[in-house]
Amino acid sequence: MRAASTLKSERVKTVIAVAAILCLGATGAGRETQIRTLRACEKAQLVPTTDWIRLNRGDGFALQLPPCFEPATDTPRYVHGGKRWRCGAATVEVVWGMWGPGWYLTGMIHEPIISAFGGGETNLPLLTTIAYSGRLSVARGPNR
Repeated sequence: MRAASTLKSERVKTVIAVAAILCLGATGAGRETQIRTLRACEKAQLVPTTDWIRLNRGDGFALQLPPCFEPATDTPRYVHGGKRWRCGAATVEVVWGMWGPGWYLTGMIHEPIISAFGGGETNLPLLTTIAYSGRLSVARGPNR
């Protein structure tokens, strides 16, 4: 009986120790210091969009892409809908979902998000411009 009691006591001590570590880690004090030491972000470098194509993705949401982007043949199945395009090493996705604690920012159940990636640092101005191109063009109502 004493062995079982000792084992239970050790488990309780372990749970308390883990809980204490998690609580200390969740305070964020160290994280705030780390954030303050980061250098300021540079102003985004954008590229001209005069010959870009506007793609309406439904529910009043659109983005712009350069003419070289084509729908990807390997587009995954998105839970709430989405689409992927490629041009060389660059990939762009519009994915519909529920993002973070501030859901329903546009008054809809599912919100669009643009993800633009690939091709390294040289593609950064292009990818940034694509990511910033998303626009809502109509008022959207709740739960549509």
